[in-house]
Amino acid sequence: MTPSLNLITVAYRYPSEADPHAGSFVHVLMRDLRALGAGPTVLAPERILGQASRSRGLLPGRGIETRDEVTIRRPWYVPFSNKTLPWGGSTFRWTVASFDGAVLRAARSVKTSPQICYGHFLYPAGHSARRLAQRLGVPSVVALGEGSFDHYERYFGLDRVRADLTGFSGVLAASEAIKDICVQRYRVPESRIGVFPNAAASHFYPRPRDEMRRKLGLPADRPIIAFVGHFNDNKGPRRVLEAIESRPEIGAIFLGQGDAQPGGPQVLFSGLIPHDDVPDWLSAADLFVQPVYIEAASNSMKEALACGLPIVASDIPTIREFLDSSVATLVDPGEIPQIRNAIEHLIDNPDRRRAMGAAALERAKGFRSRDRAAKILQWLDEI
Repeated sequence: MTPSLNLITVAYRYPSEADPHAGSFVHVLMRDLRALGAGPTVLAPERILGQASRSRGLLPGRGIETRDEVTIRRPWYVPFSNKTLPWGGSTFRWTVASFDGAVLRAARSVKTSPQICYGHFLYPAGHSARRLAQRLGVPSVVALGEGSFDHYERYFGLDRVRADLTGFSGVLAASEAIKDICVQRYRVPESRIGVFPNAAASHFYPRPRDEMRRKLGLPADRPIIAFVGHFNDNKGPRRVLEAIESRPEIGAIFLGQGDAQPGGPQVLFSGLIPHDDVPDWLSAADLFVQPVYIEAASNSMKEALACGLPIVASDIPTIREFLDSSVATLVDPGEIPQIRNAIEHLIDNPDRRRAMGAAALERAKGFRSRDRAAKILQWLDEI
């Protein structure tokens, strides 16, 4: 197949043998673009002597692999802590500079001539993609799905962030809210911005609930809720547990990792699993719960929709973009009683739960990863 578009993608996190969960949504997009005839090459710098390089027994910077017909190069870089310096700025600038160097070195060995350089998230990957594009004389695009840009301004200042963002040929925003921030705060011309909400990969679809519970060793008759995301205060796994503690018959599965790992008698599973296995666990649950404070463009909620789950989520603008009362109950993410009432209402009303699940499957048809990739490919072709 002759590629319709050669692009170099720069990714800060990308799935590897040591960390198969890192940036899995980026790989889904690259895989779909490849299936549609594009020719992506991924540059995914790896921390020097980091976990991935140690697990493969390789010297840093020597990793080249192919995954789903996508070529991935893993040059090494030196990370620095994100500390504020007394004379201004942050050590994160040094990380970005090291990451830039790794990308520019690795790009020399790419044999195809890219037509676009694409970076996923603004720093460090987007910044590196723009520098590489300038060197190659091709357009640059950055994909933005960050929940907040405040930390970038702490590291670099408003003027630097604004200058970097306006320097891209195109900005791929995962939500209308991100587009509004780019236009209003960072003065990116609206004509350069494409809005492409995140979507669920093709392997997300409902499996028989009873069969999945047997397969995963989960109780057959117990009501079960599911959570997918980082185990931190923003995503709220501990608020989920607090919301169900008065109903000990409700069990919960938590898929993810982080410092706030939930545990206790109601936790049926807590930890990382391969991305390909997530649909099995979602299909075993009765509903999906995630009371997140800040969310730019949720992948996990789109995946829950695709598996036919009703959702309890946060009543914030970026979630209201794609969820309404037909498929979800939206709550104040900091109010435990609201989360508790929403969960209990759905657990205690199976007819309502089934109706919302059917509506979720219908809503999910608008969030298919291959369809999203096709729209992005057309947009990239026009830049």
